[in-house]
Amino acid sequence: LGEKEVLAAPASGLKFSYSALEPTDRSIFRIETTSGFIDLRSYAPPPNPFCYQPPRSLTLVERLKIYDEHGVEIE
Repeated sequence: LGEKEVLAAPASGLKFSYSALEPTDRSIFRIETTSGFIDLRSYAPPPNPFCYQPPRSLTLVERLKIYDEHGVEIE
């Protein structure tokens, strides 16, 4: 009681790591064939963390579309 919580400003982009999605049972990536097992992970690119930057907001000029009397957009 009497404590204050400090909120940090959000980062400029969202950071995401695929390692958080790794299943505990990795055998779901194995397929049995007549010649043995195939590990589907060998066909996938290695998971790399990435940073997603949200698109910038459009300006009024970019949002504004002008049409002629025939409904054709004027650039």
